[in-house]
Order: sequence, then C-alpha cells, then structure tokens
Amino acid sequence: MHGSIQDYAYKITNNGQVIITKYTGTDADVTTPDTIDGMPVIGIDTNAFFDLPNLETLTISEGVQSISDTFTGNVPKLRQIHFPSTLDFRTPDGSNYPILGSCPSLEEITVPDNSPYLYAENGILYDSAQYAVLCSAQNADLGDLVLPETVQIINTHAFEYNTHLTSIQMPDCVYLIGYQAFESCVNLETVVLLSKGKVDSKKIRVEFSLEDMDMSEFQDGATYPQIKEYVLEHTGLKVSNLYISQIKRKCGIGVGKNYNLPKSEDSRQPQCPQEKEKAIREAFKYFGMI
Repeated sequence: MHGSIQDYAYKITNNGQVIITKYTGTDADVTTPDTIDGMPVIGIDTNAFFDLPNLETLTISEGVQSISDTFTGNVPKLRQIHFPSTLDFRTPDGSNYPILGSCPSLEEITVPDNSPYLYAENGILYDSAQYAVLCSAQNADLGDLVLPETVQIINTHAFEYNTHLTSIQMPDCVYLIGYQAFESCVNLETVVLLSKGKVDSKKIRVEFSLEDMDMSEFQDGATYPQIKEYVLEHTGLKVSNLYISQIKRKCGIGVGKNYNLPKSEDSRQPQCPQEKEKAIREAFKYFGMI
C-alpha cells in the first residue's frame, strides 16, 4: 500500500510500518518524521532524496532501521548527513551501486555515540567494529588517510569522487576492496597495503594492462558511473559497463581497444535488452555524447 502526506511519499509494509519512497519538499534542512499517520517510519527507499537542489542538511530520524543503496544523489549543496543509532547497514555484498549518489559538497557523516551498528569519523562511515568502510563524504578532507588496523573490507564505491584523498594506508588484514572503491579519486597517488610478514604471492595478484583499459572515461562525455546513475534515476533500470560499451559501439562512440570484447569468436556475451538500450541512448543524449 502506498500513500503521501505533506512532503513525503511512502509505502506501508505488511506489519504496518512506513518506508519513505520520495521527499518532494524544497527545504534546506530536512529531518525525516519518526511516524507518518501514526505508523513508525523504519526505512528509506532508493532515490528517496534525489534531485534536491536546496538540500543542505539531512537528518534521518531515530527508528529508521534500513536505507537502500543510492538513497540520495544529485544534491549539489548537501553538506551533512546525520544517521540514527537504530540504522543497521547490511554487510557489503559487492553491489554495483553506492550507498550515496552524487553529493559533491558532502563534508560530514555523523552517527550517535550510542549506535550499536555504525561508527563515523572524519567523514567516513564504518560498521561499529570498524571492520568495514561503508562509505565516505565526497568532500571530506581525507588527505593522507590511515585506516584503522581493524578494517578488513572497503565497500563498493566507498571513496568514490573524493578529490581530497591523496594517499591511503591499509592494514594487512584487508582482503576485499569493492567495485570502484576509488573511482574518480583524481588526486590519489599512493595506496599502501601493510604486511607484517612475508607476502604470499599465491594469495595476492594484481594485473594491470593499458591494453585492456577503457580509456573513454578520460575523453569528452560522461563516465560510466554517471551514465549508470542517470539511467537508474530516470528509469529505475540498472545497466552494466558491458551494456554501456555495446551501445557506445552502436553509436560510434570510442571505447578501449579490447574493452569487454569476447575472448574468442565462439564466446557469447549477454546483449543489452531493448529497454535498457533506449535508456542508455537517452543518457548519451543528455550528456551530449550523441
């Protein structure tokens, strides 16, 4: 069941609890309600706080237990997000979509000291044990960052778009760095993974080849994450790098020499569905690529 009240659209769960699906107001400072029509607000849905040019401070009310990936984005003035003590993010699972969308002015993420689930410091959001870096403020002045010795996971898109990050030192217990964790960190020059002992080359392997790299993101036009975000925001569809590169070729837009090509003539790749192709082409038009 769905409904709307004041500046909020929402849906009601089978248990009589509310998940906010869209904020439609224009306020600069927003605090979500803890109840709507007498029912407790327990969740924030994907894209609930998207395309809000006036939003500067967002406070999620106590009682909210879950927030969907990319719950906010395209908020150019947003400087602060305050999460409640009741919020418990899921364990990072390799999702290709970030917790935060585009928040270029975001400097601060806070969590109450009594939160049993989360911990925030210097614009970085961790789980309470500081086992995982969940996300970070895109305009936080991270500089030369030294992660806590407890960190083992750096989540998908964790430091994406942070232009202040210049170096990062990770403890030797880090075993997972998620998809595009350092995407568009244009000033990041040094990444150090500490080791207390002899490195087992069978456990650590890094391959890097310019031949296999898609260099189109350094050319005019939008990056893959920007295209994905646009498509998700305007159609609700999730598209992969593979699909974007396929439609780029159809439109005569250059991609990397060997990017996403099949390994042999007999190899079969999934082809971009017509619905997603149309959405990707619309994104290309929006960014002036076609």
